[in-house]
Amino acid sequence: MLANDTQTAQEMLLQLNEESKAVGLKENISKTEYMRSDESTHTPIQLKGEVVEEANSFTYLGQVFNMHHKTNEEISRRCMAVWRAFNSIKEVLEKHSKPEYRALLLTVVPSMLYGSETWSLIKSEEHQLAVTERAMERWMLKITSLNHHVCNEDIRQRTRVDDVVLESIKSKLRWADHVARLKDDRWRKKVSDWYSRNHKRPVGRPPGRWNDLVRGKPGPMWRRIDQDRIKWKAAVDRQLINS
Repeated sequence: MLANDTQTAQEMLLQLNEESKAVGLKENISKTEYMRSDESTHTPIQLKGEVVEEANSFTYLGQVFNMHHKTNEEISRRCMAVWRAFNSIKEVLEKHSKPEYRALLLTVVPSMLYGSETWSLIKSEEHQLAVTERAMERWMLKITSLNHHVCNEDIRQRTRVDDVVLESIKSKLRWADHVARLKDDRWRKKVSDWYSRNHKRPVGRPPGRWNDLVRGKPGPMWRRIDQDRIKWKAAVDRQLINS
């Protein structure tokens, strides 16, 4: 549920509870949480006489959400998930042949890029993704020590695995292409277009917005360019080559 303030959220939760009772369902208070922005007042939400726990972040559909616009927790979870996927096919990857490298692309890399369409990465998070991917490539080639003196470019040439940071940019641009073409007023378009006009950004370099990368790649007029598929693809390809 989404609400403008905690009082509205309280009313919505009570209404949900009543509607649930009507069809024989019961809410689990211990599994119910709410999250608020720093701009809203701290007013406890209650249900059945119990205070609903306030959370700083929560996981929804496999992705971590928080009110501080930080993706570092989600990136750490993605790296852990990709190692689990990697370990599940280790025996296959030990064979060092092209089909096995293909298995890495089809099963492991998607685990790392899940939800990347919505990310706003900073350099340290891009570095974390790249280091995780390179560690897997080195393991596949049995290059486990820096004493082997094999540079990352040579390893990538041998594995032919796609660069995970570049792939995250591609997925974001594909999603931007999809959103820009929406003709109705769906939530995905509302959220992408939303801009806070009543809130001053803090002193110093502000956190990156979702569309900062999109504006920086195809250009500030990306929504207009997107209406022409040929121009959009050319603009994206040109910027990806320079990335």
